[in-house]
Amino acid sequence: MATTLEDLRTVTYAILNEAQTSQTYPLALVDLFINNAQNNICFGSCFNVNTNDKVVRGQLPFLERYYSYKSVQDTTLSGTVASGATTLPVGSTSDFYGVNGVDYRLWIKQDIISATGVTSNSFTGVTGIDFPWTGGSVVSQLYDLPSDFSQAVRLVFDGGYQIPYKDERNLYTDLKSIPWGTYPYWNYQNVTSGFPDIRSPYMAPMYYTIIAARYILPFGITVSGKPIWLQYEYAPTDMVSGTDLCTIPDDYAKVTIPFYALYLLYLNRGEDDRATVMNRMACMQIQSMYSAYNDMSNEEPFNQRVATGKDIWLNI
Repeated sequence: MATTLEDLRTVTYAILNEAQTSQTYPLALVDLFINNAQNNICFGSCFNVNTNDKVVRGQLPFLERYYSYKSVQDTTLSGTVASGATTLPVGSTSDFYGVNGVDYRLWIKQDIISATGVTSNSFTGVTGIDFPWTGGSVVSQLYDLPSDFSQAVRLVFDGGYQIPYKDERNLYTDLKSIPWGTYPYWNYQNVTSGFPDIRSPYMAPMYYTIIAARYILPFGITVSGKPIWLQYEYAPTDMVSGTDLCTIPDDYAKVTIPFYALYLLYLNRGEDDRATVMNRMACMQIQSMYSAYNDMSNEEPFNQRVATGKDIWLNI
C-alpha cells in the first residue's frame, strides 16, 4: 500500500512524542519539512552531520521514466542572418517538428531560437537570434525535456548506441578546433558496425548535452526519423493534501522521510542536539535504502547493458 502524506504526518508526530505537538510543531511546518526531506532523499542531497559527507545515493529505479523523440538531422543556414532577424533561411525544414506542429525550438551554437511558423526552406516568426550568423552555420533541433524532468540517466540512439553526456560548459572547448558553425559527426553506418569512420576530418563520437535546463541536444546525428530514448529521473511533486501519495516506496518512506524531516525541523528551530540524533537515525535508514536499490548481486540481466562490442539494451 502506498504511503500518503497523512501517514507521514502520523509517524512524524509519533516520533516527536510530546504533548501538544501540533501546537509546538504546527502541521504546516511539519508538512514543509516532510516535502523537503523527500526531495533531499530523491535528489541524493542528504547530509550526514556525523561524517560531514553527503550520503552516497546511486540509482533509484522508482524515479526512472522513459521519453522518446524522433531524430532530426541538422540543416544549415542558406544565407546570412543578422542579429534580431525574424526569418531563418535554411536548406530544409522537412524533418523539423515543434509542439503541436508549431513553436519550434532551434539552436545555433550560442543562440536558443524560437519560431512560430515554417516553410519548406525557412523558419518564420523567429525570436532569440542574438548574434549574426553566416551562411553554412549549422541549425539543430532542440528537444523539449519532459515537464517532470529532474536529471538524465542515459540517452540511447536507435535502440543500440548509448550517447555519452557532455556538460554544456565544455561544449565550446571541444568545438574550438572545428570550423565555425560545424560540429564533429559520427558516421551512422559505422555506429551500427561499431567502427569509426577515419576518413571524416570531423569525426567524433556522438554526445548530448542539456541546454538551459529545458532542452536536450544530441550532437553528431546525421539521419532523421530514428528513435531517441531518454531515460530520466522525474522530480517528485510536493504533497499537499493528506491523501497525496509519497514518491518513495512504502517499504522505505516511513523509516526515512519522518526522521530526516525532523532533522531539518530541529535544525531550523536551533535544537542542534535533537537535530544530530535525528540526522544519525535518518542517514542510517537512507543509506540502507540506497544500498538495497543498488545491490545488483541478485539481479537478472533485464534492462541491463550487454557486453557485445556495442552498447545495447535488452527490452528497452
